Amino acid sequence: MKVLVVASREPAGKPLSQCRIVPVTVTLDAGEEDLEVLGEGGTQALRRVILSRITTEAAKKGGYLTEADAARLLRCDVSTIKRDVRYYREMGVYLPLRGVMIGTGKGQTHKVRIVEWWVKGTPYTEIKMRTHHSFAAIQRFVDAFGRVAIPARRGLSVLAIAQVANMSEPLTEQYLRLYHELDRPEYRDQIERVVLGPDPPAEARPQPLFLSATHSSMGLSFSRMRAFCSSGLECSGSPSISK
Repeated sequence: MKVLVVASREPAGKPLSQCRIVPVTVTLDAGEEDLEVLGEGGTQALRRVILSRITTEAAKKGGYLTEADAARLLRCDVSTIKRDVRYYREMGVYLPLRGVMIGTGKGQTHKVRIVEWWVKGTPYTEIKMRTHHSFAAIQRFVDAFGRVAIPARRGLSVLAIAQVANMSEPLTEQYLRLYHELDRPEYRDQIERVVLGPDPPAEARPQPLFLSATHSSMGLSFSRMRAFCSSGLECSGSPSISK
């Protein structure tokens, strides 16, 4: 769904009527994944998952939804959105809404928080229970972290890693920061599982954790990425991203 939102570069205090507006596309219905969340967690869980998804999608396209925007899209009142924002904040997650990002700066997204829990040994089932995200969504977040960790070991720049991983620079920076924070002996085995390709949770099988290069939007496959990063080639330009 296409919506018009305030550009992310607009400063705090500027009247919304004077802010530059940008079009973004958000996903209000993710099909089977949303049905899974609804069936297991109810309407509140589904609303929170959609809220985290649409705010992230808008931010990736250069815009921030306001709480009023989110309430309109989710057909609820602003006080409900405020409660949901507070729910995420208590988990250490800052949704990229205009009031949140302009007021506090760039906080950790729900994706990075979920990966942090996974690296620290939290089971998939517990992460699912905490966040109401589907197993498939959790797998994608861990997969994305792996696509950053592999070239990060070669010391590539944020821009180069973002190009190889087919990921926005802000999200790449957050995953890269998490990788360096958790690259310690107590988490090294779990990090190795990410780099080598961990098995999906039993509940989610037989769907593979790391999708092949034939899938769109996932960037290079892990086998191709490892080959690329071990070849000695530098990312001086945009690599060939699988479509």
